[in-house]
Amino acid sequence: MEQRVAKLETNASEIKATLGRLEPILTRIDTSTRKLEADVGELKGRVAQMPTAWQLLVGIIGIMGATFGLLKMALPH
Repeated sequence: MEQRVAKLETNASEIKATLGRLEPILTRIDTSTRKLEADVGELKGRVAQMPTAWQLLVGIIGIMGATFGLLKMALPH
């Protein structure tokens, strides 16, 4: 029985040492994840402000119409 307890205590010490080595790594991963979340949030905001394909098409057609209208007015009949 004492051998089993001694082995469990040894294993517990090894587990504790391993967890001690993992803790700083997990902290760095957590910090990196938080930074990544902030960057993704910023990108989502920028993408949300970008015009859609429909808005671009309407804008291009509007500019073309205005250009042709100005050219028609500027050219002598």
